[in-house]
Amino acid sequence: MLVSTRSGCVQLFLWWVVGVVALPGPYSTAADDSPTDPAFSDISDTTARAFDDLPLDELAPDSPSTSRRRTRAQQTSRQGGPFSEMPTLGGMPWSTSGRETEPAREEYPHIFSTDVWDRRSFWYTNRPNILNMQVRANWDAMKVINTDRPDFTDVATVVGKKVVQVETGWTFRERQQPDLISDQNTLPESLLRVGVSDHFEWRIKWDGGYTWSRTHDYDTGLTSSTAGGSDTTLGFKWIVKDQDDWMPLQTIVTRLSVPTGVPAYSANTVQPGISYIYNWQVRRWWFIRGATGLDWLNHAGPIFTTAGGPSSNIEFGHDYQVQCAQSISSYFQIAPRLGMFMEWFILMHAKSADNRPDNYHDYGVYYYLTPNLQLDARIGQRFSGPGFNEWFTGAGISFRLQE
Repeated sequence: MLVSTRSGCVQLFLWWVVGVVALPGPYSTAADDSPTDPAFSDISDTTARAFDDLPLDELAPDSPSTSRRRTRAQQTSRQGGPFSEMPTLGGMPWSTSGRETEPAREEYPHIFSTDVWDRRSFWYTNRPNILNMQVRANWDAMKVINTDRPDFTDVATVVGKKVVQVETGWTFRERQQPDLISDQNTLPESLLRVGVSDHFEWRIKWDGGYTWSRTHDYDTGLTSSTAGGSDTTLGFKWIVKDQDDWMPLQTIVTRLSVPTGVPAYSANTVQPGISYIYNWQVRRWWFIRGATGLDWLNHAGPIFTTAGGPSSNIEFGHDYQVQCAQSISSYFQIAPRLGMFMEWFILMHAKSADNRPDNYHDYGVYYYLTPNLQLDARIGQRFSGPGFNEWFTGAGISFRLQE
C-alpha cells in the first residue's frame, strides 16, 4: 500500500532528526595513545613485532598488529615525523591533507572528525553494517556492486578501471486527474557503464527502453495507447574530487540524448544535460548523496496541461522545456546482502505546458545475490501539486564484470 503524503513527510522528518541528533560529534582519540589500548592486550610485543614487516593490506583492519603499527605512525606524526602511511581505497590513495594529527588507522574515506573507536557503540567507525554482521572483504559495503538505479540520484562513484557494469529494470507509473488517467510501463531501462580509470567512465543509457502508455478520458470514455522505443543517451561520469572529511566526493555526469526512438517517444533532436553529484560517506554502512541537474528537453509522450482544472487536457506530442532537478538520497547497508535507500527529489520546469514543480519521495531495497549481482525494487509517490495523484514502482537486476 502506498505511503500517504503526510506519513511520507513524517518519515522523512524523523530520519532527518535521527541523522542530526544521533550522529556523534568530534571524538577524542587520546585513548589510542594509551599503553593500555585493548588492541595490544591479546598479543605479546614479540608476536606483534613479528608482523611489523607485513604490508597493511595483508592484515585485518582491526587486528592488533594493524592497530599497533598505525598507532606508531600516529605517534610519529605527532612528534613531527612524516605521515608514514597513506590510506587507500581499492588501490587509490585519497587525500590526507589537514589531518596529519588524526588516527592513521582509517581504512576508508569518510567524515573522520566523527570517528568513534568504541566497539560497543552503534557509531563505531568500522561497523560493517547496521546489524553489525561481520563480512568477508569482498562483501564490504564499499566493494559490492554500486548502481545508479533504482533511485533518482546517481551514485557519485564510477565502476573502476577495466570494469563493465550493466543495469536494467522496469518501471510502472500512473497519473490520475479528476477526468483523466494515464499509466506507463518502461522496460528494460538499460545502462551500460564502462570504466576507463578509477575516476572516469563512459555511459550508454536507454532510459525509457521500450515504453507503452495508455490514457483514458472519463468524460468521453475514450482510451488511447501508444508504444515504441525511446531515445538513447550518451555521456560520461568523472570524479572531480575525492572525499576529505566534510568535503564530499564530487562528481560530474554529462548526457546527450540522441533521436533513436520512434516518433511518439523521440525528441527528434539532441538533448544535452549535466548533473553535479556530491556524496558524504558517514560510515561504512551509511552514505548521503545529493544531485543538482539541468536538462534542455524536447519531451515526447503524454503532455498534461492545466492539470485538475476545468479544461484539463492530455495529448501526445512534444513539450519544449528547461528542467532543473534537485535530489537528496540516503543509503543504508543493513546486512551483508541487504541495503535500502530513502530519497526526495524535485523537478522544476521552465517554458513547459505545466510549469509547476514536481516533488517526489521514494523508498527502495537492494538485495545482493553475489558481490557482483544485485536485485532492486522501489516505490514512490508525488506529494505536491493539486488536482492529480501520481505514483510509481519498479524492480531491476544489475551485474558487474571485472578482471
